[in-house]
Amino acid sequence: MTSARVTSSGGRLTEGARLRIVMHDSGGDSTFEPQVQVADAGVELRWLGKMGPGWIADRQHRFTVERLGPHRVRLTQSERFTGVAVPFAQGVLTSRTLPQFRAMNEALAERAEALGS
Repeated sequence: MTSARVTSSGGRLTEGARLRIVMHDSGGDSTFEPQVQVADAGVELRWLGKMGPGWIADRQHRFTVERLGPHRVRLTQSERFTGVAVPFAQGVLTSRTLPQFRAMNEALAERAEALGS
């Protein structure tokens, strides 16, 4: 994920807000506009992106933060795909989407470690 911004009126990250997210991989940039389901600062951010009317392919993306101690947390990123097209897209999800998430996790870890030193 190379950028994410709130596009709905008010520009606040709240439940129901719309986002514009840009992802980049070897095939170039892709953009999607999910709707925020949960925005609990420091605890959870979850959104739902739909392809078509909602039964073709939906993706629920989730970030959770778990406090482990003073100045230490665990961030977990997960995504759940549902819909009739998902079995046919499994190869693309594994080969293109998963590496994007890994790259984002690694970049975020590097940035957090640099801030902590």
